[in-house]
Amino acid sequence: MSTLYNGNNNNVGKSCTTQLPLARRKQYWSPRMISWNSHVHGSNFEPRPNDVILATFPKTGSTWLAYLTHLLRTRAKSLEFILDDVVPWINIARDLGQDLDGKYFECFMPRLYKSHMPLSSINPGCKYVVTIRSPEKTAISFFNFFQRMNRQEVKGKDLTEFIIDGGKLQGDPEKDRPSIWTYYSEFWACRDHPSLLIIPYEDLCEDMINQLILISSHVLDGGIVSTAVQNKIKSCSTKDVMGPLETISTEWCLQQSARIGTCPGNVWDGVLRVCSQPHKVSVIDDRGRTFLQERWNAEMKPHTGFEDYESFLAAVRKLNRTKLAMISRAST
Repeated sequence: MSTLYNGNNNNVGKSCTTQLPLARRKQYWSPRMISWNSHVHGSNFEPRPNDVILATFPKTGSTWLAYLTHLLRTRAKSLEFILDDVVPWINIARDLGQDLDGKYFECFMPRLYKSHMPLSSINPGCKYVVTIRSPEKTAISFFNFFQRMNRQEVKGKDLTEFIIDGGKLQGDPEKDRPSIWTYYSEFWACRDHPSLLIIPYEDLCEDMINQLILISSHVLDGGIVSTAVQNKIKSCSTKDVMGPLETISTEWCLQQSARIGTCPGNVWDGVLRVCSQPHKVSVIDDRGRTFLQERWNAEMKPHTGFEDYESFLAAVRKLNRTKLAMISRAST
């Protein structure tokens, strides 16, 4: 069992070699997305103590977080980069011809990696930034994404039917892939560990500057980027900038997977089609909300005590306000 964070200012944003206080769960494999060899390569990766893994549940701000964190570590010196090239997916890297321990990734320090694994399955021994987002909004994002990809999961279904029939939020027990509520329960269980930072998606939208301060302090070992850099990053974090960036990155993944010839199916081709299509607005109805609340009551509340996402979000915000106050005191 790890030694948990004791509130000492000296621990803010520092590298941590203690393990997260969770029982280990094996990493799940998605054959449609990843070859077995790439999955094994990623599972065996041993990060360094000052590496950072952005460990997110899908559709909770993964791309946005990676974009912001890369800009923070480079002080936003350049906006011309391929995101999946500079912040690789751990379990997809081999399929894209990337060496996770290669010298290339030392061009940017600290090294950043992405993963959709839960904390109980994540590669141990480094620092982590995770995101939370309303399950309702996450479900809507999944539904819109799958609609644009013309995926089987949404054919002939409205949003509520998609959610109740699985909707990706519930995970997949057959593949050992846990639900969004398991991810969030694990985040909360590790909330006081010095290696972990929890960032609400809602606060990236509403309070970005403070989130940049939190992320930079955590990722840069207590270092805070200048106000000018913070403002530059905020001004660059618009749909007009990030939309083309995501398309370029996906095109690169498509080219790499075709060149290497190991990535299963036409995954990146499908994602590229999504990037080129307009965003649709979907609205959840009362039946869908009731179902999501029932799942929350069954899977999240017993482990955390929170009645709903709003109370969970409020508690995370309180933790982050405390961290911001500590960062402020440490910088004066």
